[in-house]
Amino acid sequence: MRTPPATAKGRLSAEVVPPHRGDDEASYLGTTPLDSGHSGPTRPGSLRSYRLPMPTENTASHPAGTTLRIIASIVGSLLVAVALTIIWVARLSIDRVLYVSGLGADGEPTAGWFELALLLLVTGGFAVAWASRGLRSTVPWLSIWSPSFSVAMASSLFLVASQVTCTTGCPLPVGPAFTWQDLVHTTVAVLAFALAAFAMLQVSFVEGRRTLRVLSLGAGISTAVIAAAGGILSLLQFRTDIGSIFELVATTIGMGWLAILGMDTAVAQRRRRVRRETWKPVAPTLDPHQSTARRTATGALVAVSR
Repeated sequence: MRTPPATAKGRLSAEVVPPHRGDDEASYLGTTPLDSGHSGPTRPGSLRSYRLPMPTENTASHPAGTTLRIIASIVGSLLVAVALTIIWVARLSIDRVLYVSGLGADGEPTAGWFELALLLLVTGGFAVAWASRGLRSTVPWLSIWSPSFSVAMASSLFLVASQVTCTTGCPLPVGPAFTWQDLVHTTVAVLAFALAAFAMLQVSFVEGRRTLRVLSLGAGISTAVIAAAGGILSLLQFRTDIGSIFELVATTIGMGWLAILGMDTAVAQRRRRVRRETWKPVAPTLDPHQSTARRTATGALVAVSR
């Protein structure tokens, strides 16, 4: 900006200084409203700022971190799928009425396989929970903590259930055969199912990922209803054959949802990495609605005290 020439003392002189056409053209002079696409001073001879197109997701994480999350999601989903397969094979090998927890009861031939299945579920659950961190429900009462925290807590409880199994026959909490070991196993198993269903409801109200939201809502409601129905039939000792099927179905839905969450997270992270690698900033431009002639003829007005 040029310094105006000196004049007689006490007078004010003004000189129109043409706007600088150098580096200022690449500067940002204000914030950017989303509805207008530009902002900044509106006086002639000034620049407006333009909003650069940005990815819709946060891309601050390091590419290596994104790769690790993709790997953790896929590995976690595969471990959960293997665990579910083991549970189904073990259940089909028993030709009598038996709840899922009964597969790991003392003296059962499937106890070792049941423990392995739960350990795989725990490992896969922790992997998926770590990879899917950042998901947040938009409903206030569902956003008291993140879905990944719910999955991690449920996995921790299943870890306890894998080491503290029920006694022979998995007695109900209404008979004399019920022990402290049965109480611990039953309590942590019920809480784990409840946290898993809560995680499904949380994911049902996250932003974006519409298919996952729909699947999570259906899985959360069905898991809660079916598991509750199976538990009530067990307590009432009425049609336990149906109750055991209900529990197996609820287990299948819950573990299947966890595997889907992991794979969907891997896909989302992959898309995020592609957007980050292909995104390039667009150079800012001058206001297209402002004519060059007017910008040249009119500049900043500088008043200097003489």
